[in-house]
Amino acid sequence: MLAVSVADWAGSPAPLSSPAWVRPVTEGQGYYPPERYGSQWLWIGLGLLALVVLWYVFTIWYTRPRKVAPVALSGDRLAKLKVRYTEQIDQVVARVATGTQDARTGHQQISVLVRHFVKEAGGYPAPTMTLTDLNRSGIAQLRPVSGAVGTLYPGEFGPEDPRPGEDVLEVRRSANAAREVISTWT
Repeated sequence: MLAVSVADWAGSPAPLSSPAWVRPVTEGQGYYPPERYGSQWLWIGLGLLALVVLWYVFTIWYTRPRKVAPVALSGDRLAKLKVRYTEQIDQVVARVATGTQDARTGHQQISVLVRHFVKEAGGYPAPTMTLTDLNRSGIAQLRPVSGAVGTLYPGEFGPEDPRPGEDVLEVRRSANAAREVISTWT
């Protein structure tokens, strides 16, 4: 009969080898110590955190309010611009007077023309400014513009006037205020 003793097993290698990540349990412990995370996870987490911070910095920087520097126009170019916008205002008044366009649309077009003139002549963002923005801007050149736009507001946003002759007069008054802004612009 073949007898195997414990002494025979002690010097021989284990019949099955265990993987390298398995640590043997020593007698009395009964647990494995926790595994540590690899350092690559720390760097991946820090990299993602840095990307989020950079995204916020970029977004805040890109959407910050910027100061607009006025554009200086030469005398000849400004004179041509004044003539062009005055002619366009005259065309709006003529369309309202002949009845091919209603007074509300005429007021709206005159408002757009005045605002775009200010943008081209002075570089101010008048097309995107409300009447309150124009009043609060604190820019001396925009005070007459806010007055003209204030004159246009009732015709643009007020109730329809049932008197057909009065609406043409209102458009002419608004056009005169717009012409005044254009002719006095420096």
